[in-house]
Amino acid sequence: MKRGFRALAVLAAVAVVSGGPASFAACLDFGGFAIFQCADRAYFNPAPAGSGTVSVAFWQIGYGNGNLNDGSGTSGTGNGSGGAFNGNDNGAFPVSLEDARTSIGSTVPPAGSLCLRNNNWANTGVDGCCDNPKDSALTLSKDGILNPLYNVAYVRNYSYDANDPNSASTAWVQDSPMAALLRETTGSYFAVVAVTTMQRTSQGDPRPGFYNFKDVTNGLTNPFNAAAHNIIPWQPVPGKKGSSDPLGLVRDVSSPTAVGPHTLTLGWNDVTMYTDNRNLPSTNTAVTNGGMGTANFGGDFIRYVVETQPIVDANNPIGSLNPNGWTAQATYTNPTNSATVTVNPDTCVRLHTYFGVPPGTTTQTVANCRLGICGDLGYDVASPPSCVGGPLVSESPIELKAIRERAGALTITWKASAELSTKSYRIEAVGKKGNTVLGTVPANGTGSGTASSYKFSASVTQLKGTRTIMVVAEPSGAKQSVNIQ
Repeated sequence: MKRGFRALAVLAAVAVVSGGPASFAACLDFGGFAIFQCADRAYFNPAPAGSGTVSVAFWQIGYGNGNLNDGSGTSGTGNGSGGAFNGNDNGAFPVSLEDARTSIGSTVPPAGSLCLRNNNWANTGVDGCCDNPKDSALTLSKDGILNPLYNVAYVRNYSYDANDPNSASTAWVQDSPMAALLRETTGSYFAVVAVTTMQRTSQGDPRPGFYNFKDVTNGLTNPFNAAAHNIIPWQPVPGKKGSSDPLGLVRDVSSPTAVGPHTLTLGWNDVTMYTDNRNLPSTNTAVTNGGMGTANFGGDFIRYVVETQPIVDANNPIGSLNPNGWTAQATYTNPTNSATVTVNPDTCVRLHTYFGVPPGTTTQTVANCRLGICGDLGYDVASPPSCVGGPLVSESPIELKAIRERAGALTITWKASAELSTKSYRIEAVGKKGNTVLGTVPANGTGSGTASSYKFSASVTQLKGTRTIMVVAEPSGAKQSVNIQ
């Protein structure tokens, strides 16, 4: 037995003996595959101020099912009893997401930073195994090694020899990268990251393999190591109005007729995918994109789906929506960040962002899912709905009042029931010889479909005997007038 094969045999034996079959509910053949982050002093930045409770899920790209992660998957198929697609994800097993300061043992990370700790694909409750038989034609597809760079069947029968042309092979590179998604309960922010399996030191590297989030290259600078850029920041949910997106999802609304269909101009901040940007080529014919690295991600890994739903209650358009009543109208992929869609009157719209590989089949069977064509299900975030009511009557200012104060100044107040296309309000004094613009006020809720209240003060010298005030919503031109009291 040559030295290279001896090392392979010993490592495999250690993996089996140290855990025993009962411990490896997900990876029965050779043992587990670790997931590292805390130990390498990499972490997720603290969730932004105002965020809710943080949750986390991890999955192997192409094999994840966050909708049915009940922990019943066995034998590395990602499928439970009856052929149900459970997916290669965290299953019923709670992901170990810990305080980074405590886990790293340092106050250098900002308070509230988080990192993955003590996670392994062999932990009880993880559905499936990341060592997947993507190509059933290979005799040892499920080989107990993540993306080896040699012919596993040949080396196990003989040995690895760098000079032997039968040893080297990238046909066994078929194990996908893994991703992690952090969400918080207000639905305002998320953090997403993906990494390829470990970088091997040589072609004959015999180690089983693991995943390490320290390998991220396009994140924020690591305060422990200025050369590393593996700190993962949070991002705003695309289509949600906020400091980084003051306009919100709906940027403009136009209608060919007063009551006809509405053409919505939509815009959003596109997602940044934090990865190791690694190319891991494969000669396995079952690997359709030519590789198993994160650099091989297709543009459809992040998808933006515009969804609509009719308004049920005009007095409470958002509160009366059915959570399961959304219909997909159009799909866009990164880095697209705008769209134009036509909707019927009295319609709500939202942007649903999906992470992962889209399903390549509608038939979720063991045979299909073990080849990774069932896609990734249940890893997503959605913007709040924006509702367009009737012929845009909601754009008109309401409850307009103009009250003269004791000092002679005029206080003008009004409300907006649901701002969408409105970007500002123009306040005018209506006179016999024409109107005088007193000022403009920017809209608070552009694109959000939410209500807002406003207050504007004018001096007595601006009025010049005017008895009527008009407020005009721009750019729709919807307006309301009121006499000064």
